[in-house]
Amino acid sequence: MRAGGIKGKLGADIEVEEGQAAARLCGLNLLAQVKAACAGDLDRVKRVVKLNGFVNVAPDFSPIPQVMNGCSDLMVAVFGDAGKHARARPWAWPICRSTLPWKLMGCLKSADQIG
Repeated sequence: MRAGGIKGKLGADIEVEEGQAAARLCGLNLLAQVKAACAGDLDRVKRVVKLNGFVNVAPDFSPIPQVMNGCSDLMVAVFGDAGKHARARPWAWPICRSTLPWKLMGCLKSADQIG
């Protein structure tokens, strides 16, 4: 993993495996935020509802779902069946080309049910 986040485009500068590792790192960061929102108690998470992934890709790169599995698999590993979620990955090439900060490879956001 590169210091300061993974920068570049999947399919041009970055291979699928490195993208999966970056998605897992995003998932760990999401878990840290959820844990903080739950006063340190991840047992309060009833389920992961949805993950949205914005991935910076070369125009001809298509295995975006495999990249997002890096985060999705982590949620299932942490929460079991409650970690199974809906997923969206808007076609982000034109978005990411100009708006992802610092030319990062991607970002994720989650919606979680907390009890």
